[in-house]
Amino acid sequence: MNTSKMEELYQQIADTIIGMIPEEWNWVKLYTEYWDGYYASFFFYAPSHGGESVYSLDIPDRFEVDEELFNQLKESLYNHQKSLWMQFAGQEPWTNLTFSLTSGGDMMIEHGYEDLSDLDPIGKQDRWEAKHVFDE
Repeated sequence: MNTSKMEELYQQIADTIIGMIPEEWNWVKLYTEYWDGYYASFFFYAPSHGGESVYSLDIPDRFEVDEELFNQLKESLYNHQKSLWMQFAGQEPWTNLTFSLTSGGDMMIEHGYEDLSDLDPIGKQDRWEAKHVFDE
């Protein structure tokens, strides 16, 4: 595991997410799940003007954004996350990751190692949202 490469990847993930958000924000929380060829990723952010948090996949529908650019950023995010997961080669790989970022630059990463293969994707997302988004 190359620590400087991991730091670079975390920064690339943060920069990509920030590029996907079309307004000022207070915090972002990203969920990534990656294991045995399965991949899922989404994030929520809190607009700085208040109101409800915004789900990443709703951004193109809620805002006038260049969908081609948005999709390119989404693909870049996937590539950065895959590269990060590969940095754990030779160790027990994580199955999920929560990446939290504040507009002030504070960052927190939580890795999960549980077997997620038998869990319903909607149930996993609901459980994660309850813990990380709606407890704010």
